[in-house]
Amino acid sequence: MKLYHISYSNLKRRKGKVIFLVLGLVLGIATIVTLLSITESMTRDIEERLDRFGANIVMVPKSENLALSYGGITVGGVNYAVQEFAEKDLGGIREIENRENLGAVAPKVLGAAQVMGRQVLMMGVDFAVELPLKTWWHLDGVAPAASGDLLVGAEAAAALHLALGDTLPLGSRTFTVTAILQPTGAAEDGMIIGDLHAVQEVLGKKGIVSLVEIAAFCRDCPITATALPGW
Repeated sequence: MKLYHISYSNLKRRKGKVIFLVLGLVLGIATIVTLLSITESMTRDIEERLDRFGANIVMVPKSENLALSYGGITVGGVNYAVQEFAEKDLGGIREIENRENLGAVAPKVLGAAQVMGRQVLMMGVDFAVELPLKTWWHLDGVAPAASGDLLVGAEAAAALHLALGDTLPLGSRTFTVTAILQPTGAAEDGMIIGDLHAVQEVLGKKGIVSLVEIAAFCRDCPITATALPGW
């Protein structure tokens, strides 16, 4: 008689204990699987909620600028050297070690433009990326889709007397106001926002990016691990 024969005979004589043992194992495994599933679901839900806050990394050019500002009031500054990004180099962002933690990458170009005798800040964006990233933006009208469409902040629209459907000559092109951004209390209220490449053309900054907003997440590592070496 071998050892497994003795074990099998013992189990046959104690069927009640075997049943309780099997039930205990099944309940234990089921409990662990359920807890892991709940934890995974809660973590995913938290990540999705955090993503709604938009970008959590802002990549800006290196600068020796000494700004003189406090409490949102700027009185001037001394600008020694400002560098900007080349748009063609932005592909390197997706090649970093922790690239799987990157969500939206939203490049922007900024510059002042003369509009109806006023100096207005223009911002060029990739609307396909920007609008899903800025979930708190609420638009009157139709979201810009073509390169000739403009999104105008509430304050800028009031100051320039712009309404939906109005045309606006900028540089050598004529744009159409397809949407007006409802007040946000942020800088966008006083901006004119257009397609990235169209605004680059208007500002004379073809192939140039002023800053990049990045939505990144890192569940099992510190945010410092999502680094952008060389930028």
